Amino acid sequence: MNLIAILFTLSGVMLAALGVPMLLGRVPPNSLYGFRTPATVGEPALWYPANRYAGRRMIEAGLVLALASAALAFLGLSVDGYTLAGTGVLINALSVVIIRSLCFLKHLQASRNVDHTA
Repeated sequence: MNLIAILFTLSGVMLAALGVPMLLGRVPPNSLYGFRTPATVGEPALWYPANRYAGRRMIEAGLVLALASAALAFLGLSVDGYTLAGTGVLINALSVVIIRSLCFLKHLQASRNVDHTA
């Protein structure tokens, strides 16, 4: 495996590793790390479930990136082709994490605003 393949694979492993503390609820609201949105930062009742959800998605995306990066290395692609394919996997994986996490946060916010007295 060439250096670029190793870097993409390790990036996937690192993304998955960063998701573990979030999934376990070990990341308190802060200014540096976590699923930070204006809604979650100031509201622990949203922060923890949103971060658990985003952490799980990060682990999944990291594993997909690591496995895809390792598999792409055996396809005989040029360095440019591999870099383009790896970047595509990375961007798509992160996009899925962000979009799904934002949708989950919207669902959390909507469920908090439901009038249960009706």
